[in-house]
Amino acid sequence: KSQGATSGLRYDPDMGREAPLFYTASGHAWLASLSDKAALALVERQGVGAARDFGPNAPRSRSELLRYLKRAREHGYAWQIECSAPGMAAMAVLVRHPEDGRALGVLSVAG
Repeated sequence: KSQGATSGLRYDPDMGREAPLFYTASGHAWLASLSDKAALALVERQGVGAARDFGPNAPRSRSELLRYLKRAREHGYAWQIECSAPGMAAMAVLVRHPEDGRALGVLSVAG
């Protein structure tokens, strides 16, 4: 965790908090590594939450979420602008095992 800004927007999430899969760059990077069916199953299991808990550009439906995942697959990373919260932007990339390519985690930068 690094905080470089001394003024303006300060984003200070709870460290170790489970990333909401439905509307975060981290969630989309992870979900994009799965089939659509598996991704939607994980979202259903985790839940979406209340609309008041995320930003104005968050996906509002399964089909919109699948469009975000398609975009992440095409580009090799996910990004969000005002999906998690108004004024918030983030990028995330899947971290893969160097030998067998399996998904290990996600690296995200937000501000």
